[in-house]
Amino acid sequence: MRICIVGAGVSGIAAVKACLDEGLEPMAFERSNDLGGLWRYTDLVDGKACVMRTTMMNTSKEMSAFSDFPPPAEYSNFLHNSRVRKTSSDPDKWLVAFRPAAGVGNEPGEEQCETFDAVWVCTGHHAIPNLPAYPGADSFPGEVLHSHSCRDPLSEKFLDKTVLVIGAGNSAGDAVVELSHRARVVYWSTRRGTWVSNRVVDHGWPKDLVLARRYQMWLIRLIGLRYFRRQLEKSLQSRLDHDLYGLRPAHSPLQQHTFVNDELPNRLAAGLVKVRPDVARIDNRCVTFVDGSNVDGVDFSVSGNETRFYKHVFHPSVPSGSLAFIGFVQPLGATIPIAEAQSRWAARVAKGSCQLPPAQDMIEDAQQRRRTVAARFVISARHTIQVDWIPYMDELAAEIGCRPPLLRLLLTDPALFRAVVFEPCTPYQFRLVGPGAWPGARAAILGQMDRIRLGMRGGLSGGFCSEAQHGSDGFLSNSSLVVTAAVATAAVAASLWLLKRTGAFSNLIDYHI
Repeated sequence: MRICIVGAGVSGIAAVKACLDEGLEPMAFERSNDLGGLWRYTDLVDGKACVMRTTMMNTSKEMSAFSDFPPPAEYSNFLHNSRVRKTSSDPDKWLVAFRPAAGVGNEPGEEQCETFDAVWVCTGHHAIPNLPAYPGADSFPGEVLHSHSCRDPLSEKFLDKTVLVIGAGNSAGDAVVELSHRARVVYWSTRRGTWVSNRVVDHGWPKDLVLARRYQMWLIRLIGLRYFRRQLEKSLQSRLDHDLYGLRPAHSPLQQHTFVNDELPNRLAAGLVKVRPDVARIDNRCVTFVDGSNVDGVDFSVSGNETRFYKHVFHPSVPSGSLAFIGFVQPLGATIPIAEAQSRWAARVAKGSCQLPPAQDMIEDAQQRRRTVAARFVISARHTIQVDWIPYMDELAAEIGCRPPLLRLLLTDPALFRAVVFEPCTPYQFRLVGPGAWPGARAAILGQMDRIRLGMRGGLSGGFCSEAQHGSDGFLSNSSLVVTAAVATAAVAASLWLLKRTGAFSNLIDYHI
C-alpha cells in the first residue's frame, strides 16, 4: 500500500517511520531542499515556515522525544525536493500531481503524477502566516513582518528602532524579547493579555516534567480543574505580577494557551518592553490602541484553524481513513510525540488493522470536541485544536492498542509502575505493550530521571548522583516508591469507583490489564 506524505518536517518524518514499521510504502513530498520543516532554520525568507535563529524549545527533551528514540543524556533539557501541486481521488485511489522543486542551481522540474492508496497531510498548522487587519494599516510606511519572516531578531536593521509586536503567541512573545536586545523600545500589543510561564520551576527542573504526571492528572480530575487553576494562577503571579505590567487576561490559566518565556520579566522591568492593549487604528507611523493611548514613530510592525477531524486526525468525509492530518493540534505539552502517535494510528488504519467508526459517529465526535473546547477555552482559532497531553495520548494509544497496562504493572513490575504513574509521562510509556512495542522502553523510562539530571549538568558526569543516590529533590525517594505508589493508587481507584457509582462522571481512567 502506497502512502503520500505531504511535508517532511517532524510530523512527516514520524509518518514515514510509522509507515515503514507497518510494512507500508511511504513517499514524502517536501518543497524545501532539506528535512526538518519548521525546525530547520534558514536565513532565506521564501514563504516557508521557520523558527527564529534564537528559538529554543518550550518542551523538554524527554517529553519531546520520539517514543523509541530517547535523547542522549548529555543533551541539555531544552534544545536550542518536491512541491505537491494538487490531488484528486476516485473511490479507491489518490492521484497526486507534483513538480520537483528547484535545488541549488536547478530549475523546477516538469509536473508528474503518482497514484497512492492514502494521503497524509503533515504540514502542521504553523505553515501559513496570519496577518491581522487594522484600520489604516495601509498607511503605515514602515516595514510589516510576520514572525514567520522575522528570522533573525538580532539583526542590525532593528538597532535603535521602535518596534510594535502584535499578538501573544509563543512566536510573537519570543520576538518581543529578542527584539528588545536590539530595538530602542518594543511595544507589545495583546488583544486580551496572556499568562506568562517559564520553562523551569523550583530547583531548576523543567516545568513540563513536573506537571505531566499521571497521578497529578488523576488528582486534578478528583479535586476539579477550578482549584488547580487557582493554584496555578498564584504560582504565575508570584513570578510576575500580571496586573502591574498590564498582562492579566480576563480568563484563568488553562483557558488560553500559556505564553512560555524565561526572560520577559527582566525585559519588562528594564522598560525595554512595554505592554499595550489591542490596536484600534494606524495613522502613518502613529498607532492608537483601544484604551486611547498611542505610540508615534513606529519603524517596524511584527505580527505573530479550526479543524473538524475525527480525533483531530481523520476527515469524516473520507470514512475509509485514506485522508489523514498529522500534527494539526495545539497541545498543552509537546507536539512531536503526538504527531508520532497519530502516525502510528493512521498507519494501522491504512493497513486494515484498525477500523474507523461510521462517518456520522466521527462527525458527532468532532462536534463534541468543539463543544468541550468552547466551554473551557477563550474563543480563538488556535484553541479549536487544543488538547491535553496525557488524555489525548492515552486516547490515541487506546486506538493503537499500546496504552500502558497500569494494573498489570502494579502487580508485576512495581518499579516500572511507580515511574509510569509518578514520574513524567514520557513517550516511551506508549512502547511498553501492543503493536510497535519496543524492548528498550522499560530501560528508557527507568533511566529518564538520570538523563534529565545529567542534562542539567551540561553533560558532565563528574560528581553526578544517580536517582538511587540522589537525596530530596522534590520527587519521591526510592525507599518509599513502591509503598507510596500502591497506597496512592488504591486511594485514587477507590475514589474513582465511588464517583462512577454516583454518576459524577463516567469517562475517566480505564484500568485495563
